[in-house]
Amino acid sequence: MNTNEHEENEIVPKKGTGEILKDTGALIAAGITGAVSSGKKDLSLSAGRIFQAFIKGRGLDQLKNEWDSFVEEGKIKDNYEATSQHRDCLMGLLDFLDNDCPDEVRFQTLKKIFLVAATETSSDRESVLPYEYMKLCRSMSSGEIITMLAAYNLLNEKKGVSKTDANFQNNWIVSVMNKASLEHRELVEIYKSKLIEKGILMRHPQYSGSLGTNHANGLTTLGVALCKYIESYEDCKKQRD
Repeated sequence: MNTNEHEENEIVPKKGTGEILKDTGALIAAGITGAVSSGKKDLSLSAGRIFQAFIKGRGLDQLKNEWDSFVEEGKIKDNYEATSQHRDCLMGLLDFLDNDCPDEVRFQTLKKIFLVAATETSSDRESVLPYEYMKLCRSMSSGEIITMLAAYNLLNEKKGVSKTDANFQNNWIVSVMNKASLEHRELVEIYKSKLIEKGILMRHPQYSGSLGTNHANGLTTLGVALCKYIESYEDCKKQRD
């Protein structure tokens, strides 16, 4: 066996993505059933784990259904499942479900990036960006993701802070707080500081002449690109080959 053949065998999964998701969901369901039937004492000790397993199973079912739908509609490009990008993104998503607390906001965000990558409409199969985007969003809390997308949506709607506002920082926080329905400006300030550390928001956003620019809403070029990638999921869902 030559080197290329060995590498290809490592990358190409023995099962299709839909089968992998189905089998993983079945294993989770079997684990829940086993825990429930193991006795009241074990059940009380495992209640949190059982609930988390239920959430994981529901997420896997949703992902499998969407994946199968994308395949049936011809949105997944030829031989995409054989790529390193797909393998890395799938493993990253399954690892998130297995080892993190898979809250809805974070799961939906990672799922969108995963499916957008598979359509190859916003990136090609050689790009490392989808996996890097997934890792970045996985490192965020749900509040950080909500804040980031609120800032982007304000930019996209061209409803950013006015040039005539004397207190830019204060008005930015209020605008994002209202858009994200977070109610407390302190929450926005907490999430903002975390997003600055991750390179998503500018430390000192400055107005740069147009409400349609990224600077008007505090997002860095990375922040804008990531939000656009996530947003493109909606176009992928509507698109039919």
